[in-house]
Amino acid sequence: MEVINSDELTKAVQQVFSSLLGLQLVDGNGERPPDFPPDRKVSAAVGINGDWNGAVVFECGTGTACHLAGVMMGSQAPAHVDEDVKDVIGEITNMVAGTFKNCLPGHSILTLPCFIEGSDYSMDIIQGQRLISQPMLYEGKGIVLSVIKANGRH
Repeated sequence: MEVINSDELTKAVQQVFSSLLGLQLVDGNGERPPDFPPDRKVSAAVGINGDWNGAVVFECGTGTACHLAGVMMGSQAPAHVDEDVKDVIGEITNMVAGTFKNCLPGHSILTLPCFIEGSDYSMDIIQGQRLISQPMLYEGKGIVLSVIKANGRH
C-alpha cells in the first residue's frame, strides 16, 4: 500500500494560503479547530483522477469561509455564504488539490470542485479511505484538510 505523506498536504495548503491569501497556517496539533461549529459549516472537495485516484476535502465553519472570501477579494467579509464565498472556497480547494497532485506519482487530472453548506451533516467519499485529516489554524480560525484515496479500480 502506498503511503501519502501528510507533510506534502501541509506544505500544499501552507503554500496556497501564503501566496494566495497572505495568511500563515500553523499545525492544529490534531485537534478540531475551536471555531468549527457542528451546526453550520462548509465543505468543498476536488477529485484527483488518473494514476492516483482520490480527493482533497476542505472543511471550515461558515464564518471562516466568509472571512477567507473577504481576504481573497480584498473586501469586507460577506455576512453569509453566497456565490463569492462558494467560488473562493472552491478555488482554494482546487489550488491545494493541484499543488498536492504535483507530489503524486504518475499523471492525474483534477475534477471541478463541489461545495456543501449546512448543518449537522457529514461528508464522505463513497468507496474511499481517509488517509490524512489535518487540522490547521490561522489567526485563531481553523480549517481541516483531508486526503481521501479511492478504493478499487481506476
